[in-house]
Amino acid sequence: MYPIPKDINLQIFKGAIVQQVCFTINTIILLFENKGYIQIEAAFVIKRQNEFKQYEVYPVYYDKDVLKLLEKKVLDIYPKNNNLVIEFEDNYLIELINDGQYESFIINIDGKTTVI
Repeated sequence: MYPIPKDINLQIFKGAIVQQVCFTINTIILLFENKGYIQIEAAFVIKRQNEFKQYEVYPVYYDKDVLKLLEKKVLDIYPKNNNLVIEFEDNYLIELINDGQYESFIINIDGKTTVI
């Protein structure tokens, strides 16, 4: 819905480990140790080595491969064409798709929430 702000400090997630993956009917939430969380509300792509899978969040009725991110360390995080890319150890990558029309994801860093 909104562009990723240029002044957001995404690098705070570098080195963080996914401690929890939470599901609601409309969202998937990745909680990072002592850093904050990222709430997925729209389409996303998970890449593992050369395999790509694109998912829609709604309806959440199975884990959509995000449980594989548990206990994975963030190696890099960056905007890409207004999407958000998170690279994890063991060659995992998730790209959150900003559809430009609706809220796509929420980034919470130390209690400050940014809606994208």
